[in-house]
Amino acid sequence: MKNCLRTYGHLVLLATLLFSAATSRATDPKLSLRFGVDSTMFVLQLDPNEKPKCGSTFHATIHVTPGPVWHIWSASMSADGGLTPLKLKLPETIQKYFEIVSIKEVGKLTLGFDSSFMTDTKAHFGKYDIIATIKVRDNAPAPVPFSIYVYFQTCNEVLCLPPRTFAVPMTFAGQKPIELTIAPGTADTTHLAGEPPVETSDKSSIMEDKDGDTFGRFFAMESTAIAQPIYRRMAG
Repeated sequence: MKNCLRTYGHLVLLATLLFSAATSRATDPKLSLRFGVDSTMFVLQLDPNEKPKCGSTFHATIHVTPGPVWHIWSASMSADGGLTPLKLKLPETIQKYFEIVSIKEVGKLTLGFDSSFMTDTKAHFGKYDIIATIKVRDNAPAPVPFSIYVYFQTCNEVLCLPPRTFAVPMTFAGQKPIELTIAPGTADTTHLAGEPPVETSDKSSIMEDKDGDTFGRFFAMESTAIAQPIYRRMAG
């Protein structure tokens, strides 16, 4: 039974990759507009003492609350085993002004091994924070609507839900939209120019679209999530 479940998980992963290879270059992902059975909550908070200025960086903190008995795969976990680590991306409409240059997770990280997928795991079982360093790339004549796309997967001891993408703030849940005023400065539109050193492997958790492939490879899973059955797991 366990071998069958493992084979099924690998087939789902293979089918997803084949589907994404056949799709055109992706832009913004399909967003989830309601909570799943896991009730995972994301809340975006900006430091009021940091004023976004063109050419400088500021920090955006996402407070994450997994639902009871559910856990979220860490941004630092490898995706090679078939499970989906958390990733961040900015909406296409604001990439002219902002860029994620690094992310860091703050909270208890649980290391383990998933026998269904035969892979080492890193997961958050309780509340934790994601701190994203954001670079301001260009001046803006008016306040810019600011949000972050969070792509993630949750599991419990029995099953895993298909990966989903939320826009944070989660306006469908009553969270207020955020508009940022950019203080004038020297524009830097060169991609990744002046990027600070990235700590640990979290750089892999920033969704880039440099070659038209990375973004599509991961976010194509979102467009097929409704058709995919829930991934069954075996404990131990």
